[in-house]
Amino acid sequence: MSWEQMNIEELEREYSPSSCIDDIQVYIDGYIRLSKEAEARGRVIKDIAFGERPDERVDLFPSEQKNAPLLVFIHG
Repeated sequence: MSWEQMNIEELEREYSPSSCIDDIQVYIDGYIRLSKEAEARGRVIKDIAFGERPDERVDLFPSEQKNAPLLVFIHG
């Protein structure tokens, strides 16, 4: 079945990671812990605006290496 044929409930279930596992909170807690560890290890520039809305912000974790590659993670 194509996503175009799904109703809103089916789409929500198919696109929701929590519908695929028993306990999503384990992963969320892990992401929070790892994010805090990353912030503690090095420099972080928080809440850089890329738009006018309050939720249009990004955090930058610059590398200590000169000419290091850029990794961009976009969610949502």
